[in-house]
Amino acid sequence: MIQSMLLNRGLNRLANRLLGQRVSIFTLHRPRGQHGLTGIDPVMLHQLLESLSRHNVQFIYLDELVNSSTDLDPKGHYVCFTIDDGYKDQVDKLLPVMFEFDAKPTMFVITNMIDNSELPWDAIIASLVNKSNLRSVNLSNLQDINLSKVDLLDKRQVRRILSDHVKRLGSADRSSFVEALIPVLSPEDEVSTESFRSSTWQELRTLETRGLAIGSHTCSHQPLSTLKDDVLVEEITVSKQLLDANLSTPSRILCYPVGKVEDFDERSIEVAKKVGYMGGVTSEPGFFCPLSHKENKENCFTIPRMSFPPTLGTAIRYASWLEKLRAVK
Repeated sequence: MIQSMLLNRGLNRLANRLLGQRVSIFTLHRPRGQHGLTGIDPVMLHQLLESLSRHNVQFIYLDELVNSSTDLDPKGHYVCFTIDDGYKDQVDKLLPVMFEFDAKPTMFVITNMIDNSELPWDAIIASLVNKSNLRSVNLSNLQDINLSKVDLLDKRQVRRILSDHVKRLGSADRSSFVEALIPVLSPEDEVSTESFRSSTWQELRTLETRGLAIGSHTCSHQPLSTLKDDVLVEEITVSKQLLDANLSTPSRILCYPVGKVEDFDERSIEVAKKVGYMGGVTSEPGFFCPLSHKENKENCFTIPRMSFPPTLGTAIRYASWLEKLRAVK
């Protein structure tokens, strides 16, 4: 009953007339698993897509949504799905559900990671913390971190503290910090990749033929605002070149690593424009407003997305006319 009310076509049309069209763009990360991260339940994802389909919600590719030449139905109720990173479990557990409902997903891949070539810095931290058998650890000898003894029983909190610290470092300092962290958390002085296996280029090419749009999450997932000019250009440019060389029609949208407002800057946007992107997606919450983005194309490089919530009721609310009304300031 509540789902039917929230996804009611007439109420959504009324919201479109009052507010202008607003589209929910969901961000998905890892499915549930042994990686130690908060994971998405594929069963719940299936229930959401089933409910949206039953209520005639229209799925749309991100590129199609952002492209100014696309004529959206002004009465339409659209929802868009994106998946960040490009891990093997996302391919195996999330995409089959999306393909079942023709949900038109876009996956943004960390190109240096494809074919298990190079684990990004935040995945190394997550793997180290998840696999560590230590009860506590002394971090006082590590660079510029105001922590001494850290309780490893709350692994999510430790991972968050370390990631928040490391993401603000420059590229060279970030690499040095992560390298120094490995022997501190792993007595074997190694990083387990068991729960962080990536997809492969061959898989991605096959998935593209089945309806997956694939875009860039840069080369190594470093926050672009922390990089020197030459490194920033390389992260965006080389990643795009790899996608162009390996795929038929890569997405023309860039996904900023980490994606909060402090994680990218005007330099990032200018480089993205220069290499041919028509937009960029962030991790800042909010709705995509097609009219305002057509009127001001600068807005296409700061597109908000909604983090995929843990419960079905919240996910349906995020896609509904009610949440659009609540978002009005």
